This record gives sequence, C-alpha cells and structure tokens, in this order.
Amino acid sequence: MYLPQQRNIPLDNLESFSLHSALVILENGDFEERWAIAKVLVKYGDDVIEPLKGVILDEHQESEYRWFALKIISQLDNPEIVLIISELLGITEDEDLIVLGTQILASQGERAISILTSLLDSPQYRLCATKALAQIPHGLVIRPLLSVVNDDSVQIRQSAIASLSNFDNPSIIPILENALTDYNSAIRKEALIGLIRKSKYYSPLQLTNVISPYLEDIDLTVCQQSAICLSHIPSQLTTDILFSTLIKPYTPIPLQDTIIKALAWQETSYSLYALEKALYLVSEEICCEIIAILGRINKPKIKEIITKITLKFYRNHELAKKSDLIIQNLCYTWQQMEAKESVDILINIVNIGDEKSKIYAQSALQQLNKIT
Repeated sequence: MYLPQQRNIPLDNLESFSLHSALVILENGDFEERWAIAKVLVKYGDDVIEPLKGVILDEHQESEYRWFALKIISQLDNPEIVLIISELLGITEDEDLIVLGTQILASQGERAISILTSLLDSPQYRLCATKALAQIPHGLVIRPLLSVVNDDSVQIRQSAIASLSNFDNPSIIPILENALTDYNSAIRKEALIGLIRKSKYYSPLQLTNVISPYLEDIDLTVCQQSAICLSHIPSQLTTDILFSTLIKPYTPIPLQDTIIKALAWQETSYSLYALEKALYLVSEEICCEIIAILGRINKPKIKEIITKITLKFYRNHELAKKSDLIIQNLCYTWQQMEAKESVDILINIVNIGDEKSKIYAQSALQQLNKIT
C-alpha cells in the first residue's frame, strides 16, 4: 500500500525504482510525481503495456490516473496500443481520454488504419474499431467506414455516417441520402447534418427537396434537425416551407420553437416578414417565442425592421394589448432594439399595465433614456 507519508518521493532518484514501485507511484502519486514517474515507466517498454491496459480500460479508475497510463503507452512502438485505444474509445465518455486517444491514433497514421480495418471483420471488435476509425481525420478511413454503413448495429452505422460526413468527397453523398431512409432516427438525423455540409454539390432547390420532407418525420428530433438544416439554405423557398410548417395547427410546439429560431438565423428581410405574418396566425405562447427571438438579433439594419414589426403588431392585434406575457416580451424586445419609437407605448404600459408588465416597461424606458 502506498501510504501518505511516502508521498514525498525523491524525484531526483527515480531510476532506482522497480517496475512495481513505479506503478504504485503512478497510481497513488500527485500530479508532479506521476509526471516524473511516467518518464521512468516508458523505459520499461512492452512490460508496462499489460498493467497499464487494465488501468486505461477501467472506468472506475480516476481519470487523471488513466490519462497518464494512456500517455505512457502512447510512447511505445507496439501495435497492441492501437487495439487498446480502440477498445477504450468503445467504452469511455471521458472527454480528456477521448481527445488523447484520438491524437495517438492520428499520430499512428496508416498503420493504425490498417490494424483497425482488419478488426472490422471481427464482430467482437467491430464497434470499437469503427469508433476508433471515426476519430481519425484521414482520407484513408473512408473506404473501411463505407464498408460498415449498413451494419446491423445502430451504433456502428451512426458512428460511420457521422465520421463520413466530415469528409469533402462526393462519393459519400449517395450514402448519406440512403441513410435518410434508415429506420433509426439517430441515423436519419446524422444524415441530414452530413448533407447540409455537402451543400456545394447541390443546387439550393435540390437540397431543399431532399431535406424538407423530414420536417414531417415521425421523430421530432429529426423534424427539428431538418428545420435547422433548411435555415442554412439561402432561398425564399426554404423560408416559405418553414413558415408553412410553423403555422400548421398540428405542428408540435418544440418544432415551432426550432422553426422560429431557424427563420431568425436566416436574418433576411424575407424571413423576418415570415415571422411577422406568423405573429397573427399562431398561439399566444408561440407569439411570445417569436417576439423573444426577434429581441436577440443584433444587426443594426435588421433592428429597424424588428422595431417596425413589433410596434405594428402591438397597434393592430388585440391579443398584443390583452396578453401580459406578450406585452412583457414586447417591452424586452423594444429595450434590446433601442426602439425610441416605443416610448409612448411603454409610458402607457407603466400607467395601466399589470405589475410585472410595468416593471418590464420601466426597465425599457430607463434603457432608452440612457441613449437619448
């Protein structure tokens, strides 16, 4: 047992430690001691692989301890290291370990890819090998990953599709389009993300036609991802499609929220016009969301448009005068837009509004007074 009173080890005499003693120090030492003893353990070569493998793959061990163990074996020239890292990436969610493991695999280059590719033929190692390949930013992983995009395992398919999406290669496009028909929603979502990254291989109309049907997917998260992807396609058609889905009575509220954000992200006069029209056609809750989102846009020219839209809405829609929630959101948005034109309305809200609305109006007036 490595006792606390033994912690102050002489760092200038590390070479005298046996392998067992060095491993004990690595397990129980502080950061400085681990850093120092790691240099000694490397000199034991392949003899440290087996004990350190147990540490690296033990999810119950301290993260820093596992990190040092992984760092040590990364300095050894042994093909088993690739297998250990592959297994690690298949089980851990520790971000530091994933980053270090990925860096090690990338430094191994073609040798790592070759070893991992051979493991794809083994059902026992296919998942961890796929995950490891997916972490290597090298074009040579494309072919082996393509070989598992139709695997029976959802995890394998998802990992392969997500990784392939990162490569600028037109041969991947048919794979992504095919993945849109996968029965698993996570795969369809990954495919949508991948396709928007390949937008240069499509015309805006083509890409819109591929992605827009998934606004009505049976899985809500896929619908939301479709809306996000459409917001990245610069065309009035995508805005019209998003608007049409937004105002449908059966569109789920979470999807409506995502579409509102998507239209705001477009930051065009046309998308703002779509949000303005929606204000008169949706529920009180969604009205509040639209007004709040408009209040977060910072472009000066767009701020002028937002001020006009929200003032017009307040003056022309009875719900805007009756709903305390809408009034409070309008006050906040006018404050953010520095809308001097709203002063008279804000004063009126201070005089006749409910207590909370008065607070919002007073806050907006104080802010506007600072800039006048």
